[in-house]
Amino acid sequence: QNVFRLLGDDCFLLEALLLTLSTLLRGAGAYPCARPMARALCDLAWVIRFHPESVVRRAVLVCWGTVARALSSTVVLQELASSLDDVYDWLGGVLAHDADDGCQALAAACHALLTSKLREQHGAASYGGL
Repeated sequence: QNVFRLLGDDCFLLEALLLTLSTLLRGAGAYPCARPMARALCDLAWVIRFHPESVVRRAVLVCWGTVARALSSTVVLQELASSLDDVYDWLGGVLAHDADDGCQALAAACHALLTSKLREQHGAASYGGL
């Protein structure tokens, strides 16, 4: 039986899918389609953020970093405003507790990118505290 188990044995395909979607978003960042693409990518990444394989968790963090880089600070704030506290809590947990050094480094980078976007929008450090 030919079945892909993206959440299990075939997690390398899930990693490749997430990285490919991130690349597409980065290329589409200046176009109107980027906003719904980013929202969908964030929704997908959020659901699998606690995947047992570190390569998938790294790809999830790359997705969040790509969203922060590809979109303007205004759009990032509008799209993520309701979930920013949860995102910052999750990034802090990754930084403090993830066994993978790559995940920790990516979490710190994502935190810095999101904080930078928020500072652009608000002119002050409203968030952050890792």
